Amino acid sequence: MSAHWKPIIHECRNHVPVIEGVHHLGAGLLVSSDGLIVTNAHVVDDNGMLLVSLHDGTRAKAVMIHRHEGADLAVVRAAIHTTQYFSLEDRLAHGYDAGDDVLAIGHPRGLHFTPTTGIVSDPSRDTAGGLFVQHDVAINPGNSGGPLLDAQGNLVGINTWQILKDSQGLNFAIPGVQVLEYFLEFARLHRAGRVAIPSDEQLAESGEQSLSPPELFEAAAELAELEIRRYEDAAGHDWRWTVPTRSGNGFHASVGEHFHITRHVANLAPANRSDEKLLLQLLRWQNEMALCRFRIDGNNDLFLGYVRPFEDLDVSEACNALLEMSRAVDSYLPPLEEYFNAPQKRGWFR
Repeated sequence: MSAHWKPIIHECRNHVPVIEGVHHLGAGLLVSSDGLIVTNAHVVDDNGMLLVSLHDGTRAKAVMIHRHEGADLAVVRAAIHTTQYFSLEDRLAHGYDAGDDVLAIGHPRGLHFTPTTGIVSDPSRDTAGGLFVQHDVAINPGNSGGPLLDAQGNLVGINTWQILKDSQGLNFAIPGVQVLEYFLEFARLHRAGRVAIPSDEQLAESGEQSLSPPELFEAAAELAELEIRRYEDAAGHDWRWTVPTRSGNGFHASVGEHFHITRHVANLAPANRSDEKLLLQLLRWQNEMALCRFRIDGNNDLFLGYVRPFEDLDVSEACNALLEMSRAVDSYLPPLEEYFNAPQKRGWFR
C-alpha cells in the first residue's frame, strides 16, 4: 500500500464504526459530532438494538432511525459524542474518473478496520439497480456501509454488496453525491419533526442487544459465507451444526454455554503417541494458527478445534474462528491423513 494512504487511514478509520446487529455485521461512516452514522440499509435491517465500536475502543449502543431501502442507505444514532467525525459536505469527492486510485475501509469477514486499495473502473456505471461507482478494490461481507475514498481522503461513495454475484474485481459503491443528498433529506425530515433522534438517555434505557447462541452462530456463518446444516444431538442439548469447508471437507460446531468447533483427525496408535516428528509438526502448525488448537483426549483421539465460553462472544470472533477452522481443516487434514495412512513415514514431516 502506497505511503500516501497512511495519513488518510490514520485519520479516517476512527470514522468507520463496526455496526453489529442481530443478524448482520457491517461498517458505517460517522458523520456528526453527536453520533449519527450513515450506512447501508441492508446492514441494519433489524429493528433491535445495535452495538457500535470505534477504532479507538469506544463502544456504544445505537439504533437505526431512518432508512431508504431503494437507495440502500440508512442513518444510525449511537451514544457517541466527539469532535472528530467525517463531514459529508466538506469531504465530498469530485471529478474522479476511471483509473483513479481509491481506498476502502471496512470490516471484511469481521476483520475490523481493514484498508484495501484499487482503482475506479467506471465512475458512473448504469445498472438495473441504479448508478454506481464501479471499482476493483477488494471488499467482502463486512465492508458494506463503509467508505470508498479518493487520494485526498474525500468520499467517492459508500460500498454496497456485490451486484454481480460470483464475480471478481466487480465491486460497487453508492456515489457520494447520492449519500449527501440522502443525509440532507434526512436532516430536513428531522427539522420538520418527522424523524426523531433518540437521546443518550433513551438509548441507555432501551433493551440490550440480545443474540441467542443460534442467532450468533448463524450470523457468523453468514458473514464467513460458509454453509451450515443443523442437526439434533442425542441428548437434545445445545445447538449443533455440520460446517462444510470450501474444499468439500468439514467439521462440527455447537453453541450452548460454550462455543465449540471441532474436527476428529485420528486415533493415535502407540507408535504415533511416541512419534516426536509428528508431535513437533503439530506444534509447528499450531503456532501458525491464531485461534484453533490440536488436542489429544483420554482415548488418544487427536482433534483440531476451538472452544471458549459463549459469554461475551461476538459475531466477529465467531466468524474468524469458523474461517480459521475451515482453512486449518483444508490445509492440515490432508497431509495428516496421508501420514497416518502411509506405510513408510520416515522423514515424511520436515
